[in-house]
Amino acid sequence: MNESHLIKFQVENFKRFERFEMDNLGQFNLIVGDNNVGKTSVLEALLVDENPKKFFHNLISALMWRKLMPVNPVDFEFSFLDSYINKSGNRTTIEFVIETSNQVTKKIIIEPRTKGSFSNDDLQNSDLNLKFIQFSNSNYWAKFSINDKTNYEQLFDFSSQDGDFVYIPFIPFNLGFETDLVSFFSKYIQISTTTLINFIKELQLFIPEVTGMEVFQQSTAFAPTLIVRRKNIDYTLPLTQMGSGAVNFVRILIELVVCRNKRLMIDEIDSGIHHSKMKNYLKAIMTAAKQNNVQIFATTHSAECIKYYKEALEELEDGKYKDDARIIHLHEIKDKSIKAYSYKFNEFAHSVNYENELR
Repeated sequence: MNESHLIKFQVENFKRFERFEMDNLGQFNLIVGDNNVGKTSVLEALLVDENPKKFFHNLISALMWRKLMPVNPVDFEFSFLDSYINKSGNRTTIEFVIETSNQVTKKIIIEPRTKGSFSNDDLQNSDLNLKFIQFSNSNYWAKFSINDKTNYEQLFDFSSQDGDFVYIPFIPFNLGFETDLVSFFSKYIQISTTTLINFIKELQLFIPEVTGMEVFQQSTAFAPTLIVRRKNIDYTLPLTQMGSGAVNFVRILIELVVCRNKRLMIDEIDSGIHHSKMKNYLKAIMTAAKQNNVQIFATTHSAECIKYYKEALEELEDGKYKDDARIIHLHEIKDKSIKAYSYKFNEFAHSVNYENELR
């Protein structure tokens, strides 16, 4: 695992979680559990970033991708952070604790604020001053703190979003083909011959007939798209005509390159994939994740996905990936809180072999 990969993660006061913790994390983490237990919320919480501008962009974009808010959240009468704060108590702060494989632990605290709530004490360690806040167009701010050796603190103005960050490491359920896929392919895949060759090799694990992929624009009247070349067929085919499963797979492979040395969150990783192709699909994803040193957190409801996850791990390089794999089972306990149980390969493989319920 990369030194920046998580081995422990904790969040408080985020969506349905008053307090939630996962530990014993691996490079490949398949998250399972009942409906409405908070699997997608865990993926959203994992969008936490030490750069406040990037982190808030991640959270806003996650809501927009899931069509849970208008495109311009700054015009709302309430801060978009209200969508993420747990409503069961009186707390307004959201707190994250992340521990990485190089034994570095950081606590990140987010506190939503309104313009009139700041004092001079709040601004003492900030790079913004009271006069700037007073004349800002935004009524919604946040106090962003990192408790580590640096004790970094910043006041963040949501109206200052400038579009520097166009990517979030989160693939929502059934996202499918969007124009961003063409841009990412151009910027991260086809620009490098080595990366393109590796990409096609990984693609062939799931779609053997593919020999190439490229960006194509028929005319200025049409947006560019991705086309596929196939064995023994002289004409190209738009990626979108190969089915939703193929589109989802291509998106994951591309975004694994975009997320190199970081982490990627995937909601319903098995969406649109027939069970007969599931094992090779998962093999290709884990191979690409290893190639790009990406830590994966993915959700599923499918017993078949769990079964083929186990089989893929057994077969990949004679089982060399098994130590890096986990199943994280989310379970609601009597007090309605959510507990995460982390299983290493030998533990969840035993359950699969004896048909014990893991979902």
